[in-house]
Amino acid sequence: MRIGDAIAPAARVALVGLAKNTGKTVALGAILAELEARGETIGVTSIGRDGEATDAIDDAIAKPPIHLPPMALVATTDRLLERSAARTEVALPTDHRTPLGRVVIARLLERGTVEVAGPVAAQDVGDVVETMRRLGAERVLVDGSIDRRAGASPRLADGVVMSTGAVLSADLDQLVRRTRAAAELMTLPAVEDAALRARAAELRTSALLLEDGEAVPLETAIVHDRVEAIVPLLRGRADVQALVVRGALCEPLLEQVARARRGRATLAIADDATRVFLGRGTCARHRARGVVLAVLHAIPLLAVTTNPVAPLRHRFDAAELRERIARELPGVPVLDVLADAPVPA
Repeated sequence: MRIGDAIAPAARVALVGLAKNTGKTVALGAILAELEARGETIGVTSIGRDGEATDAIDDAIAKPPIHLPPMALVATTDRLLERSAARTEVALPTDHRTPLGRVVIARLLERGTVEVAGPVAAQDVGDVVETMRRLGAERVLVDGSIDRRAGASPRLADGVVMSTGAVLSADLDQLVRRTRAAAELMTLPAVEDAALRARAAELRTSALLLEDGEAVPLETAIVHDRVEAIVPLLRGRADVQALVVRGALCEPLLEQVARARRGRATLAIADDATRVFLGRGTCARHRARGVVLAVLHAIPLLAVTTNPVAPLRHRFDAAELRERIARELPGVPVLDVLADAPVPA
C-alpha cells in the first residue's frame, strides 16, 4: 500500500511525529508527491513552525524542505512567505497572529519551497483548515508533532499519520514498545455505552463522576492541582461508572483513581485522545490497575511511517523495523515511504 492510498478516506489529515527526526516531514513530502500525481488540490498548514532548514536543536541535522506543487494552498506567516523564492499570491489574510507574524493563506503560482508556521491554538488551526477547504483544497494536511498533537483532534482532522523512528531508542525492542504505546494512546476507543456516552457528552463543568442515577461535579482544582482529593470521593461512592474530564486528563489523576478504586474497573473518559497526557505510564499499565481509558470522539490512525535512521547516531535494518512494528499494529498500514517510493524512470 502507498501512503496516498492509506489517507484516502480522510479529507483532513494530521501528521504527528513521536519525536524530532522520525521522518514526519519526509512522510509529508511523500503524501504531497502522490496527491500531486493524482491531480488533487492540496492545502498545508501546521501547528506552530515547521519546514525550517535545519533542526531547531542541532544545526548539523538538515531538515527536508517542504516542496509544494503549483496551485497548492499554504497557511503560513506573512514574514515567512516573503522569504520563499516561489511565486505566490495571498488568497486570504487571517486574523491569527504568531510570534513569526500574521498568518495568511497563499496559493503557489509555481512549484516551490515554503517554510510553514501556522497558528498555535487548535481552534485557530481549525479555522484555517476550513478556510482552505472553502478555497478549493480537496485535501488539507496539518503538520504537527507529539508535543503539538492538538492538530490530531477529531475536530480538526479526519485521520492521523504517525511517524516513528530509530531516534526514539537505540534498542529495537524499546522502540517497538514505545511506538505501540503511542499508537494505543492515539487510538483510544470511543465510549460504547450509548446512554453513558450521552450523559458524558452533556458535561458542562470541567469534570464529574457518573453514577447510576447521579452526576457529581468535581472542582477544577481536584482534576489538576489537588488530585489526591479524589480518593475520598471515590472511596465513598461504590457505584461510580465513570470519571469524565473535558480538559486535560493527566496521569497523576489516573494514579489517584487507581489508588482509590483498588482494582475495581473504572472508566476514565476524555474528550479525545489529544487531551490525554501520560508520562511514564501507558494505557496498558492503567488498564491493568482497573482504569480503562476511553474518549467521546475517536480518530482513525491511517498509517504509521518508519525511519530506520537516527541522525548522526545509529540505524536499524529498514525492513526489520517496519515488520516488527507492523506485527504490533494489526490493521494499520506501516510504511517506509523512502523504501516504498517508486524508482524514477
